[in-house]
Amino acid sequence: MHQVQIADLAWLTTFPHRVMPQDDEWLPGLLLRCDEVNHWESGTTLAHLRRASSRAPMSGRPSWIVVALPALECLSSLLAVTPSRLVTTTYQTELARLYAPASPHASQLRASGAFHLCPVCIAQTRLLRRISVLPQIRCCPTHQVIYLETCQCGMKLHPFARQSSPFACPGCGLGWEQLPRVRAEPERLTAEGRVLSCYELFFSQGTPELLAHAVLTVRDRLMRSKVHQVKLLDGRIKQVEHYELTKASLGYLVELLTSLGLPIPTS
Repeated sequence: MHQVQIADLAWLTTFPHRVMPQDDEWLPGLLLRCDEVNHWESGTTLAHLRRASSRAPMSGRPSWIVVALPALECLSSLLAVTPSRLVTTTYQTELARLYAPASPHASQLRASGAFHLCPVCIAQTRLLRRISVLPQIRCCPTHQVIYLETCQCGMKLHPFARQSSPFACPGCGLGWEQLPRVRAEPERLTAEGRVLSCYELFFSQGTPELLAHAVLTVRDRLMRSKVHQVKLLDGRIKQVEHYELTKASLGYLVELLTSLGLPIPTS
């Protein structure tokens, strides 16, 4: 946290108390930390951002996987941090490299998914991890606990619930750090480790050519083995048609690569 002094000219253009992005932080977590350090209700920073970012209205429920640059520029001014630092709390840089020349879009990574969190990450550093939004990732690789989607009272967790404190359940008021810590099964952690390695390669070395090569790799396996059904990591059996793969999201493609036991493409 960085506190702004009264004599500082930044007082006129920034929030009273500012926060900086943490490593692997997801943007909603940064907004919640801003709420908390300024003693605001959950969603106050987001509401201010919606009003201030007139060049890119944030209507509906954002995915937070890709965020319009004008909105990030607005937030960068309020927090006195460069827009490039804020971009690292999304996946738009990685998706832009993979899907060029198309503009990055949340659906390129996944369809909408449930919000979930690691109570240990919240307790230790108030961290909502960016990798928690990746499809197939249901456990925290650092603390080896299952990500939680619901409170003990049964209410679905949501990052910006009205009339509630940041990092707390709007129903019963329980802090997210107090949620139960359920150990993940070793087999699941091993499987998700392979998934994360696959994502890491796509995000660090990803190009449209690499993505196309991955599609061909999966398509070749399906056609050669005449497989039409694949057992996914969660145990579900899914019908897969090879000719549909060019429209597949990265999340679905990664799941097929790991479920079929294929090597991670390198070229």
